[in-house]
Amino acid sequence: MVCLANQTKTTTLVALLRQRAETQPAQTAYTFLVNGEDATLSLTYRELEQQAQAIAVYLRSVCAPKDRVMLVYPPGLEFIAAFFGCLYAGVIAVPAYPPRPNRSLLRLQSMVKDAQATAALTTQSVLATLERRLLHAPELQGLCWLATDTLSASLGWGWQPSAITEDTIAFLQYTSGSTAAPKGVAIAHCNLLHNLSLIEQCFQHTPASCGAIWLPPYHDMGLIGGILQPLYVGFPVVLLSPLMFLQSPIRWLQPLAVMEPPLAAGRILPTISVPARLVTSSSPIWISAAGKWLLRARSRLITTRSSTLPKNSPPAVSSPALSTPATA
Repeated sequence: MVCLANQTKTTTLVALLRQRAETQPAQTAYTFLVNGEDATLSLTYRELEQQAQAIAVYLRSVCAPKDRVMLVYPPGLEFIAAFFGCLYAGVIAVPAYPPRPNRSLLRLQSMVKDAQATAALTTQSVLATLERRLLHAPELQGLCWLATDTLSASLGWGWQPSAITEDTIAFLQYTSGSTAAPKGVAIAHCNLLHNLSLIEQCFQHTPASCGAIWLPPYHDMGLIGGILQPLYVGFPVVLLSPLMFLQSPIRWLQPLAVMEPPLAAGRILPTISVPARLVTSSSPIWISAAGKWLLRARSRLITTRSSTLPKNSPPAVSSPALSTPATA
């Protein structure tokens, strides 16, 4: 695999997280808004590494190096721990949308077959809803399933480093499968680090930056921009699920106004995606850009001065991007 040079001193994401856990063990890395507002869960770099190591120890007991492992999680901190658990175990993560109730399992089955996965990680609640359905899905039934929220962090004490390099495949990124069978691409550690380096340079992120994102973690922007980029640079990020955002888009803006350090002194992640069908003239989303504010109303992009914003609008946001997903 051809890998381009990157500016980081580490060569893998495992080395990067280990560095953060050693030098900034008590710094909060990720905060998840469970209800989209005030109920929060958080992970420090050290806590994330401990959970990843525990998951890795289990995976090594049931998987061989470079095996493919499905990650079937709702948005949340469990997904992040499982993703890094795969990296720490030297297996290849395959993020997947958890099947919706009463919806077909064909997309997940197609991914399992194509990736030749041998195991699947999830939560107790997701596994409970899937167990009956697995009886009618042989591709899924044949996987070794584990609810990682049942593991004790102490299991990680037995973890030993894997023989991984910058060329090692970190995960498989699949298309949504909305128009055809899901198609995957292999992403190596060096690919990710190079991409993260370019994002850092382009948007001038620093450890003083901060961010908030609601994009799903299985999405390339949600995973790379929302989860891996903060780790790469070393700044905290607030996460909320797409469902919480869709129910009330203002929930995405609320944490921005109370972040420390203030956004005026930091930077917000550029990975901001707003479904056009949700952002109308009666329910706008505002994003600061060079003294102006952008909002998507129906199918047109409109600019308006900040003087027209509500009094409690968040302070200026740096380096924004606004997009409308193809599935919106």
